[in-house]
Amino acid sequence: MDRHFVPQANAKAVAEAHREDLAIQGLYACKCMTYWIDEDRGNVFCLIEAPDKNAVIKMHQQAHGLVPHEIIEVSTDLVNAFLGRIHDPESAHENTEDDLKVFSDPAFRAILILEVLDYILLQHKTGKEVAVEKFRHFNQIVHQQIRSHQGLNIELGGVSIAGSFASIKQAIACAHNIQQALTGLADELELRMGMHAGFPVKDHTELFGNTIKLSKYLCRTGARNQISFSSTIHDFYKREHLQETSVRWLTASEELTLIKLMEVLESSWQNSEFDTAEFGRLMGMSKSTLYRACRELTRLSPNALLHEFRLNQSLALLRSQGRNVAQTTFETGFSSPSYFSKCFQKRFGLLPMAYLKATQEA
Repeated sequence: MDRHFVPQANAKAVAEAHREDLAIQGLYACKCMTYWIDEDRGNVFCLIEAPDKNAVIKMHQQAHGLVPHEIIEVSTDLVNAFLGRIHDPESAHENTEDDLKVFSDPAFRAILILEVLDYILLQHKTGKEVAVEKFRHFNQIVHQQIRSHQGLNIELGGVSIAGSFASIKQAIACAHNIQQALTGLADELELRMGMHAGFPVKDHTELFGNTIKLSKYLCRTGARNQISFSSTIHDFYKREHLQETSVRWLTASEELTLIKLMEVLESSWQNSEFDTAEFGRLMGMSKSTLYRACRELTRLSPNALLHEFRLNQSLALLRSQGRNVAQTTFETGFSSPSYFSKCFQKRFGLLPMAYLKATQEA
């Protein structure tokens, strides 16, 4: 998929450019499948089967001269999951003069991420039959609400579920309905929700990469069953009266700090030498400023946030084939297996060896 930034782009001009691509696509072993156009924001996204990026550039250059600003490799299944189609929409208008298919279908999407407690941990707390029923109930509500608000259900793997929405208003309504429907279950599932909106291709190598990344980061802010919205969502859907305890709106400044916090953690969590002093140095913050930023955004101190991050990463590692407790200890930056086990049990209520055994039996 490629992205063209075309100020004052209009649907008819883009349809004509697409037809010009179709006329010569065979010369470059390409297949122009469809496109999306955001007229208000001047963005055009083309979905093309091609042998490589260079073929796409050369085809566009010969067809109309509009060279893409970015190109990323994508799976058509993933495109369909997020955007709902991989071919021209059925509602495309046939221009009676020259049979030109004209449509204006934006690719801008609101992405809602929901994260819950690992299934093995819930099973340990409640027993297998109860855990199965609670997860069944959770999934049923979430998928039903996403569908009823004209969203698309997306399985991200792990403990994350996502919904993709063309309408920010529908996305917000969906998040609130899920929140209300899961009131009695949210604490037990440790439910967290984050929502951001953006384009499929923008400064990232994965489809909706930046949007998904910030939505996941937003799940780390606020309390359980509190929805955290990005400033982008707020800018597009201003409802000041939603400032109740069940909702958190982040400012653009808070988002930048959150992104930097999480990126520092992602790049340093496996380093056993990484501590709060190094955390502050990489953030460019004093000890007190770092403490205040972490508490305001995540409700955790820098040290607690680092521990939480490492322990959550340890769950994924222990679920991986071939990992044992000793390997996981050092891969997550803990100084010794005994200390890792102590921290793991305190946070999750069972020893890592018991968790590892349960994953193997699941």
